[in-house]
Amino acid sequence: MSMLLNSRFSADDRPSIELNDLQLEFIEKVKFKLSQGIYVYESVPCAICGSTSLELIAEKDRYGFLMQVSACKSCGLVQTNPRMNQSSYNQFYNTEYRAIYIGTAKPTEAFFERQRSNLGRKIHDYLTVHGNVRDWKNKFVFEVGCGAGGILKYFQEHGAVVKGIDLGEEYLAYGRNVHHLDIQAGTLADVVNHMEVKPDVIIYSHVMEHILDLQGQLSLLKRIMHPDTLLYIEVPGLKYLHRSYENDLMLYLQNAHVYHFTRQTLQNLLGSAGVEVLHGDDFVRSISRYPARLPIPPIHNEYVAIIAYLRRVEWMYRTFPIPPYQWGFRLKRMVYNVLAFFRLLPALKSPTD
Repeated sequence: MSMLLNSRFSADDRPSIELNDLQLEFIEKVKFKLSQGIYVYESVPCAICGSTSLELIAEKDRYGFLMQVSACKSCGLVQTNPRMNQSSYNQFYNTEYRAIYIGTAKPTEAFFERQRSNLGRKIHDYLTVHGNVRDWKNKFVFEVGCGAGGILKYFQEHGAVVKGIDLGEEYLAYGRNVHHLDIQAGTLADVVNHMEVKPDVIIYSHVMEHILDLQGQLSLLKRIMHPDTLLYIEVPGLKYLHRSYENDLMLYLQNAHVYHFTRQTLQNLLGSAGVEVLHGDDFVRSISRYPARLPIPPIHNEYVAIIAYLRRVEWMYRTFPIPPYQWGFRLKRMVYNVLAFFRLLPALKSPTD
């Protein structure tokens, strides 16, 4: 398959970002496991429509990992395919993922606080406004992929009862031991049969793009949702590149992300499982419920729109050294610096006798 964008997305192992020594060390560990067959790749049909007709977009990610990122011609879902199988991914997440992605192998209080005060606050406020949650006292909030639990901590501070699961034991231990959170190692499949109370809110913050079996995950989710449960999903928005990642698709791509959603393809996925989307945006954030109370829209094929968008963003990346979404900020900073200079100018003049 020919490249849709340009040759910088072709298969070489050069990273596109600066990496520290720890990241380089763990990247080599992953490459070694791949070369020895410890980590195994598999090809799968599209998770939304089942098609195997894919168009190649890129052959590597920002870390220099060789992988094929393609768009489904039948529905538009952008996906890494082939990708690691489930056992390989589980080991990768528990051993190398956070060291490569965050640049440190151990959790820190600074990381936890960013999760709490930044992501936790934003998700809480989003659900309060768009999910019409006015009182969080005693609401049961359950997070899948909670890490050290920073997001849950914010909800707990606002009266919610919280619980979370993740695969990274070191981060989980930090949240349990330092912040006394009810967070445990495991997957949704491990806990679905043992949840005595169904959550009022379920959070997937930058997690759904990592899930290999999306339809299986949604089937499990529906078993723990009551009619008023709000399902909050946030993923990196593929059609938000013109407002983030310096207009650079390469900075967006990473091997741990199996799926690359737009607002429409996430709605297609949820709708295919009978889950009703109540609110969403291009960031991408989504609030949903199950069972649906309104008719589910049919799958909309976004393939043509996605390819056109990615070509436009790539043109912007190659044309403008400063991304257009930063122009306003850069102009304000320049004006501020000029004004500050003129305010200081009298003090810089030499005194006259």
